[in-house]
Amino acid sequence: MNNGNSRGFWTILIIVAFVVLVGAIIYALTGTNSTEPAQNNTSGSSGTQNIEAIFTCDGGKSISATFMQGTSEPPTTPGGPPTPGGSVHLVLSDGRDMTLPQTISADGARYANANESFVFWNKGNGAFIQEGNSNTYNNCVTSAQ
Repeated sequence: MNNGNSRGFWTILIIVAFVVLVGAIIYALTGTNSTEPAQNNTSGSSGTQNIEAIFTCDGGKSISATFMQGTSEPPTTPGGPPTPGGSVHLVLSDGRDMTLPQTISADGARYANANESFVFWNKGNGAFIQEGNSNTYNNCVTSAQ
């Protein structure tokens, strides 16, 4: 090879190697090589998995709950907890139907309306609803799934 052809060959070889290297880095960073199984998507194309549960409560009351995952937001204060991004859709036996955003909780899961006058608490297979200063749905349980 003469000097001009040799320089062109090495230039093309370096470009190809660079493209392969960049592609490998992008592939590694996007997680497309993940070995985790795909989640069952019950909410359309959002990529989240909804969990449904029916709670039976004291007094013949019941709660149908659909828990929806969401992306947590970073803490608003250094060292503080992240803000949950999930929500729950509730259908109560008294006919009310609502969706509540998840809020910060020290234990279990807590969902509340904007003024905190309605709060749905859930931990494990148990739940209750607090409206104002009263628990209106008490000792609610669902069977393990």
